[in-house]
Amino acid sequence: DELCVVCGDKATGYHYRCITCEGCKGFFRRTIQKNLNPTYAC
Repeated sequence: DELCVVCGDKATGYHYRCITCEGCKGFFRRTIQKNLNPTYAC
């Protein structure tokens, strides 16, 4: 079991170049659909 690199929740797979959970996957999907190109940093 891997953890989401963004929030630490249980990861569901490799999404948008990161191991993420479903919640973070949805966040990144909405960002891409709205043509926003921010740079995120942890």
